[in-house]
Amino acid sequence: MRLMIQSVKMWLLLLLMAVVLGGVRDLWLQVYLSELRAHQLETLLVCLVHLLLIRWFVFRVRPTLIQSIGVGALWTGMLLVFEYVFFHNLMQVPLADLMESFDLRCGRLFGLVVLVSLISPVVLRSLNRSSITTA
Repeated sequence: MRLMIQSVKMWLLLLLMAVVLGGVRDLWLQVYLSELRAHQLETLLVCLVHLLLIRWFVFRVRPTLIQSIGVGALWTGMLLVFEYVFFHNLMQVPLADLMESFDLRCGRLFGLVVLVSLISPVVLRSLNRSSITTA
C-alpha cells in the first residue's frame, strides 16, 4: 500500500512537470519555433525530466521487478485516463485529435511519454541494480 501511495504522489509530480513544460512551450517555444517543433521539443523535455525524476524515485524506493512493472503500468494507465478525461471530456478535444498526438508519421511524439511511463521504472531499476553490483 505504501508503494502505491508513493507511486501516485510521484505520478502527480510527473504530471505537474508536464504541465509546467506545456506552459514553457506555449509561452516561449512557440514564439521561436513552429507549433510542431515546439511540441516535439516539449515532448523530449518531458521525457528527459520524467527519466530524471523516475531515476530518483527508483533509487529512493527500490521497488522489486514485479513492483516496477506494476508502477509502470499504473503510471501509464493514469496517464491515458488523464489524457482522455481532461482533454476529451473537459476540454472537448475530439478523440481523433487526441489520437493524432500519437502519430509518428505526422511528427507527433506523445507516444514516447507513454513509453517512458511504462518501461522506465523497470529499465532504471535494472540500471540501478547493475551499478550497485559493479561498484
